[in-house]
Amino acid sequence: MKRLGLTLAVCLASLAFAARGFASCSPGFVYFGGHADYEYLADTDFAANPGDCPTTIWYYTLSSRGTDGICGGFFPGVSTYALFTQHAPSFNKVYQFAHLPNPGEAGYINSNNWFPAFDYEAVGGGAYEDTLQMKIWNQDTGTLIWSSDVIHGDVTNPCRIMSFLFSADLTGKNVRAEMVGRVYSAGFSWKVSGVHLARRFY
Repeated sequence: MKRLGLTLAVCLASLAFAARGFASCSPGFVYFGGHADYEYLADTDFAANPGDCPTTIWYYTLSSRGTDGICGGFFPGVSTYALFTQHAPSFNKVYQFAHLPNPGEAGYINSNNWFPAFDYEAVGGGAYEDTLQMKIWNQDTGTLIWSSDVIHGDVTNPCRIMSFLFSADLTGKNVRAEMVGRVYSAGFSWKVSGVHLARRFY
């Protein structure tokens, strides 16, 4: 499917976010690398324990929540993540639903610039067939709005922060933000944290 808008993939391994995840049951303002944004996902670092939030935030399909750290301490203080270990052909997924507000609704920002991002760790020496990707879906129509580049398990740097920019009018849309992984290699797994869908103030 044709990707909406201009997508700019930027590895931020050398530029730490001014604010890491948003371990909250509600969305809100965040600050990334000099930019103020409004984050529409909640509990972006999977920090909430089951039952901490009044409604389910993340939904897990053939995946689980880990608490022993990601990237060997590369991001200080971040110990929680989503873990993908289920072997293909099954898809490992975590996903969350979000309403992107209309004018007059809480959290509305007059901007069509979007900042999706996530952190990953490839654990155990993967192969090209082991894949990881972020997708944004229109929950009402079932159509794909945007997808990130596919990351492969034989990636040179197994521990990275990935961020992207794309432009689309998503005002009033109900969306599903999804991380999807496939695991073919024995002993290999993906760790995912810091999953964001933020609206830029420019």
